[in-house]
Amino acid sequence: MEKINANDIIEAIGYNNAKPSQIKVNSNLKITVYNLINIVDMMSFVKFVVDNCFDDETNEYRPEVKDFATRCAIYEYYTDVDLPGDTSEAYAFVYNTGNIIDDIISRVNQGQFNAIIDAINDKVESIVSANTSVASYHVQEVYKNMSDIADQFKIMFDGISKEDIDNFFKAMSANGINEEKFVKSYLGQRSRGGSDGVN
Repeated sequence: MEKINANDIIEAIGYNNAKPSQIKVNSNLKITVYNLINIVDMMSFVKFVVDNCFDDETNEYRPEVKDFATRCAIYEYYTDVDLPGDTSEAYAFVYNTGNIIDDIISRVNQGQFNAIIDAINDKVESIVSANTSVASYHVQEVYKNMSDIADQFKIMFDGISKEDIDNFFKAMSANGINEEKFVKSYLGQRSRGGSDGVN
């Protein structure tokens, strides 16, 4: 079966909705709105929002930043507006121009815009889930290590009374042997399977 040429469809429907439009701010100022952005800008839009949702150092999710970052990206990628470089000024601008941003959203390709929002949500959810799994793994590792140490101490002092232990450490102290050094040496010997004495 012969396929239809995409250009014929574009020509048939006029493709007028793909052309930029303008929002009149006042008699001297107009904002250009791009109906459809290219795939590179689309991916950059998603990356910009997602990256700003997570702390650079801790990778902690910051949901309070998500809406702000999305609004900034709408201006950055769908219009010719140059946002303030200062974060506080940019924040004030995007939230004090809510009527304009609503107008921008109504003019862009809804299929693409909805896909961008879905991609952001999916990416954020994926990262949060991965972070939770990693955190859970580390907690389990810490718990396991603590349990191993507890078991080693149980074996180490099994059958010895508290009074015996106190007298033992007093005797070591009298001979210049530090308690902490003794315990570390003992645990080190167990991990190596050796039997060296405390130096």
